[in-house]
Amino acid sequence: MKIFTFISLFFLFVACSNPTSNLIGKWKLESIDYSPYFAEVSEEVKTMFQEKMEDQTKRMMGRTFFEFKEDNSMRLESPNFENVIVPFDGKWKYNNAKDSVIFDLDGEEHYKIKTITASKLVLTTNESPKRILSFSKIDL
Repeated sequence: MKIFTFISLFFLFVACSNPTSNLIGKWKLESIDYSPYFAEVSEEVKTMFQEKMEDQTKRMMGRTFFEFKEDNSMRLESPNFENVIVPFDGKWKYNNAKDSVIFDLDGEEHYKIKTITASKLVLTTNESPKRILSFSKIDL
């Protein structure tokens, strides 16, 4: 009986921790943290880019959405520099370890999954500029 209970709990844990099932859906970008990037650059570079990055972040917050579909297609909707929402279609996939997601919208971008739940997603990247993206799931 103990073995049956252990096996049942194991399969329940695996099913509930499946990142694929949690990732599918539409996510709203809540924040972009560039502190990993700014920690590695000179004060001169930080001064040149920090205000521009903050302006870009303000324009995108609450207006940028990532939608991940079961067929590994994805759509990014985000405001451009004229503040017009522009859609981008592409593909997404997991790496072999399923601890990172790879977006291919116009070239691949790799993001480590820091947190994924039914309602929260946090991704990090070491690609320049290094950053942390935080999302909330949109109920459709």
